[in-house]
Amino acid sequence: MKLLRAAAAAAIASWCVAVQTSASPTKFGFQSPVSFAGTGCRDTEAVVDWINNSSDLRVRFDRYSTSRQARVSCRFVIPIEVAPGYQISQLIVDWVDYVEGTGQLKRKFSFAGKSLQSWRTSHFNKPKGDDFTVRDYLRNDAFSISCGGQHHIGVRSELRAKGEKNFIALDNMDFAQHNGIIFKAKYKKC
Repeated sequence: MKLLRAAAAAAIASWCVAVQTSASPTKFGFQSPVSFAGTGCRDTEAVVDWINNSSDLRVRFDRYSTSRQARVSCRFVIPIEVAPGYQISQLIVDWVDYVEGTGQLKRKFSFAGKSLQSWRTSHFNKPKGDDFTVRDYLRNDAFSISCGGQHHIGVRSELRAKGEKNFIALDNMDFAQHNGIIFKAKYKKC
């Protein structure tokens, strides 16, 4: 009987070790964004929350919008903690909100101070107004510069309304819970 219990305990212990080593990193995730600047956003107007079991970060603004051929901008930095022995393999960013008429969303990202790509631009033409979702997949050798630790992702964006009666927003004014900028990260072993 003692032999059976010992064998069962050993089997459970080895299974727990196997599960633990194959699981995703235990110390990782986005931190609260910092260094808000621009004509469209301020840190006092940003609402930050964690979604999907706290693994994804959503940033929403009170008044990041523009109309009548105007342009507004926003930039901020998101610290991200990566567990030792892991690195970021992909960053996914969803831009979700509303446009009426003709509008434009421009965005650019940096990692560890290096630009990940040139400006990305999305054009919209929704005469009756409608929600939009734009997804950016960021894969880059810049993510592999180190294993573990805290890193910084720079985000720059611009909204532009292209006509007198046009409007585009990345804000919280209609109280939609899905609006904003949503960040997701995938990790891999170094």
